[in-house]
Amino acid sequence: MYERKVSMPFGWLHITSANPLQLGEEILRSESYSHRFADNRYELNLNAGQEDLEVGSYRSQMAQKGIYLGHHIGEPAQIASRGKEVSLRFRPDAFEVYQKLFWSYAVKLILTVSALNAQALHLKASTLFWKGKAILLIGRGGSGKTTLARFLESIGFEFRGNTHALVKEGHVWAINTWRRLREGNTQQYEMFSIPGFYDAPLEGVFVVDHNTKGEFTARVLDNTASSAFLTYFSAAAGNYDLKEDLTDLHHSLPSFEERIQYLKEEYSLIQQFVGSNPIHYLSADLQDDTCKQNVRNYFTKKEWKL
Repeated sequence: MYERKVSMPFGWLHITSANPLQLGEEILRSESYSHRFADNRYELNLNAGQEDLEVGSYRSQMAQKGIYLGHHIGEPAQIASRGKEVSLRFRPDAFEVYQKLFWSYAVKLILTVSALNAQALHLKASTLFWKGKAILLIGRGGSGKTTLARFLESIGFEFRGNTHALVKEGHVWAINTWRRLREGNTQQYEMFSIPGFYDAPLEGVFVVDHNTKGEFTARVLDNTASSAFLTYFSAAAGNYDLKEDLTDLHHSLPSFEERIQYLKEEYSLIQQFVGSNPIHYLSADLQDDTCKQNVRNYFTKKEWKL
């Protein structure tokens, strides 16, 4: 067996794999944090054993049909989740299956469970640092989050995390995972790393909604719109469709309320987050020079705080 230890905001992720090329090094990087919100060890096992995994949970049944999570599908596989451990079984030479299971399922579930166990919120968000503070960009698929993040990076912001952010008590921990780079009809994934800590105090949260009309619009969303958007397009359970998995992890508990405790915890954290952080709506056309300048001023001069 081959092993890898990854530094995470919740402590450590210990990865065990039968294949040295399937340890997630091209997907997930170990980074430094000024402090962690917990000191736990989570396990991810990839083909680390010969025995079949137990079939019982909703996700294990779907995986056997080749349905991993959301729109990610492929060959039949086996998945088992228990406490702080996730195990995956798949055809050893199926590299695409390994990447899909590692990225589309295992990373998302482990980040979500580790966060909720520490009363932290796992968000799908791009994380950028500016003068020691963090901002989060959230949005629908194809809304222009990465495009805006790369533009801000070009004017001096530090692009720390492309997809996953963990938030607790006004502090952000960015998870450094691969970035998808699109050029025309082609796309590729690359890893980047910046020296320094990957956590910072949270300063602003922005819903990105790209337009192609040369328009620039910025305003604060009301709490109802903010809560709804976070629930379905950013917070992990709704955005990644992990509700079945989070419920199955507590299937042995006696009451219904106990079995859905992760969902209750995330719902409560969303309300607290919205109550503590104004959610800013931003629509801009980054192909338009005037819009670009407006966006530059909006962020570098912190016009959103005025």
